[in-house]
Amino acid sequence: VLQTTNAILENSTLKEDLELNQYDLCAVFIACAIHDFQHPGLNNTYLINSHDDIAITYNDISVLENYHVSTAFKVLQRRDSDIFSELKPEVVRVMRKRMIECVLATDMVKHGKHVESIGKIIDNMKALKEDTNSTKSIAKLHIENGKESNKFERQQEILSFIVHSSDVSNTGKEWSICKEWTRILMIEFFAQGDLEKQQNLPVSFLCDRETTNIPSCQIVFIQNVIRPCFGLLKELAPCANYYYENTEKNINNWKEIKELLDKDPKYVIFESTEI
Repeated sequence: VLQTTNAILENSTLKEDLELNQYDLCAVFIACAIHDFQHPGLNNTYLINSHDDIAITYNDISVLENYHVSTAFKVLQRRDSDIFSELKPEVVRVMRKRMIECVLATDMVKHGKHVESIGKIIDNMKALKEDTNSTKSIAKLHIENGKESNKFERQQEILSFIVHSSDVSNTGKEWSICKEWTRILMIEFFAQGDLEKQQNLPVSFLCDRETTNIPSCQIVFIQNVIRPCFGLLKELAPCANYYYENTEKNINNWKEIKELLDKDPKYVIFESTEI
């Protein structure tokens, strides 16, 4: 997530367009690094259904995301790891708010809201560009055409979307990375499904190793969730077209595997025997 977010910001004009300073960038990068801090390998659905202490603490709302950022800040409060100790309190307040917003944005429940919000920004700024014959980027127009009092929020909308997109970017990477990440994730999902069966809990989506068709699920997920996501991101950062094009390639790769699996139900998708 950190690498992808950095790649998008470094290979576009977004840092300048969004008028980000060194503290903004630092906050975003730290948020990326801590966004899954102390992840238990179980999703929000399991924690809520099992009445886990983490779910109880955060009232079933963005359970893990709240846990990750809260736990990370507890570490940063320690004297030996307070990296903000030399900064002014007002700077730390803004950085902390950025970090919290970025981490909470990785909750997949918020995906639809992200896409709708960014889609509206892009549509509105494209219309403005056309009306004014402006050559400025969508992001720059979005920042300039608003009040100074809500500049933070306008910056954060796009930053949160970048971090969220980076969090699901494995399917937008080259095939070897996409496939390996899928293998690792399915190991985690199936382990949770096994646990849910043992505890007589509802088996979460994609977590039943006996009924989940991996290629089919990946095709639907990439087509309906990931590809539209990067379709929007490339409007803000043209370099993100790399991920957008890879989603199409990976859809086709999964379709080929699905055909092989349909012909031979015993076809082995991954070389590893862990699934």
